[in-house]
Amino acid sequence: MANSEDTPITPNYVTVSGRVTPIDGIYREKIPVKISQEEGMEETLYTDSEGYYEGTILLGSSNDIIAKVGNDKAIWKLIDGIVLSSDKQIISYNGGNNPECATITAQLTKNNSNVNISGENITFEIRKKSDDSLVETLTATTDSSGIATVSYYGKGAGDIYIKASCMFVSKRYDVHDCLWGTDGSSVGSLEVGSGVSCTSNGDYITITTNTSGEKYVKLPVNLPSEFEFTTEIAENGNINYIAWQIHNGQYYGYGAGTNGAGTNGAVRISGSSVNNNYSWTKGHILKIIRQNGTVSVYYDNTLLTSNNIDFTGYDIGFYTNQGRVQHLKNIMLKPL
Repeated sequence: MANSEDTPITPNYVTVSGRVTPIDGIYREKIPVKISQEEGMEETLYTDSEGYYEGTILLGSSNDIIAKVGNDKAIWKLIDGIVLSSDKQIISYNGGNNPECATITAQLTKNNSNVNISGENITFEIRKKSDDSLVETLTATTDSSGIATVSYYGKGAGDIYIKASCMFVSKRYDVHDCLWGTDGSSVGSLEVGSGVSCTSNGDYITITTNTSGEKYVKLPVNLPSEFEFTTEIAENGNINYIAWQIHNGQYYGYGAGTNGAGTNGAVRISGSSVNNNYSWTKGHILKIIRQNGTVSVYYDNTLLTSNNIDFTGYDIGFYTNQGRVQHLKNIMLKPL
């Protein structure tokens, strides 16, 4: 669900400074301090009358900076990597009503080991994957463990990536910023109809009822003009079945799968129903996309049916009946 990579970025200027140890208790002026990197730059700075030296230099590589006076030396460690993570893969905007917050963490590394550098500025760019447009820029400074954290509140931007940059490297990390979403660890703000049990065991959501008649669990947001709606079967129910409906006073779209005994389910978008013989068992994904005026329904990546219809403002959810148990996770409604 997420990918990341270390990417070199343009070398930058850094300021190095220090103080040379006094000789016989006296600080000396114009003592040469050689600043260098392996496979990088080499410059010479000179002390002032108080023994201080300072200079802004252009880094030539990601290797550590070494300051030498005679046989004595000091080392400034540079980084060659960032470990980037988020405590949420799916962030729910909740239609703007109390958006979820994801904590984004960046750890500086060198040779795959954590580097404890404090005070380094890290820039976090949040961008849409579809067109690379900028959603938000956040900044943070590393603590004594070389860790920087920022908080990103969902905006319903769709599939996004987070790019953290510091010194010579950047790291990319993909996240789903949904109009509404859950990985299944909670039911969130789902609208649960009367007589329906909608619970989470921490890994997935279970929807069922003990009484007859169609009953709903709906997302608390309406469909935008172009969208992608997906959900994954987390575990097999008592029948291999998933029931979804797009609703606006009437049922304009619905879907089901085989019950494992040879009975076909159906998929419908406005017009006539289309039978399908696919068994909706663990790991399979329902995907509904509306783009360029066409609504398409997929079983994993297999197209089942499509039709030209505008579902803007309609709602979408899952329907249950007595004896129908559905176990779902990674429920996401994203704009396109």
